Parts: sequence; structure tokens; C-alpha cells
Amino acid sequence: MKLCELTGLAPTTLQDWIVNGVVRPTIPGGKGRGNAAKFDLMTAVGVAVATALFKSERSCVPSFVKSIVAAFASFPEKKLLARFAEGRTHSAGVNQGEPWFQGPKQGPVHDWPDVKAIYSRMKVAVEEGRRSTG
Repeated sequence: MKLCELTGLAPTTLQDWIVNGVVRPTIPGGKGRGNAAKFDLMTAVGVAVATALFKSERSCVPSFVKSIVAAFASFPEKKLLARFAEGRTHSAGVNQGEPWFQGPKQGPVHDWPDVKAIYSRMKVAVEEGRRSTG
């Protein structure tokens, strides 16, 4: 999965985040071309959500990126789908180590990342990756 292509994050930024411990790949990359770091679905969702916040008008600092990615990486996919079923589709933060969600039913979502759309995009990419390698 080409995480930078899917998120719009500059490859150098992702590499800096990895080197500085802001983002932890599921499988670390090796040296040389073709040995890129690999990310599981929920970590990829976290990177995409953090990237959306990072690139937004208000931006965010790397420590916040780290907390968002870590929260999504440890958040069960089943629980994420339950939040979507409740109408909680957008996230702008972390509460007690878990992603914090709100949806239009609960109040304004402002410019918060649409996690449901991000999840759908990442899920398709993961499935396509599995089909092309398996």
C-alpha cells in the first residue's frame, strides 16, 4: 500500500516521522528501494487522520500526530465500525488513549477529518494490495 499516495503526505515527512518515533510501522522498512515500511489497516487510518489534521489550516504538532496514530493503531476495527454505526464519523482528537469521535448528529464536525471516508479508502487499498500479492 502506498500510504503517502493515499494520504497526500510527503514521503520525506513520513520518513522523518518514522525516524523520530512519531509513527511506528507495523513492519519496519529496510535499506534500499522496495523495502518500504508497511502499515496495518488501523495504523494506516491513524496516519491518514493525523495527516489530514497536519495538513489542515490549523495543523498540529508531531506529538499530537503520534498520539492520534497510536490511538488508531490500538483501536479495534470492530469498535471503529460501531462508532460509524452510531453516526460518529469524524475525529479531531484523542481521549484516554482512544480516538474521539463526533458526527453531525452529535454536533458540528467543523473541519475534522472524515474517518469513515478515510477508513473506506484505506480498506480498499489494503484489499487491493492483498489481491495483487496473493
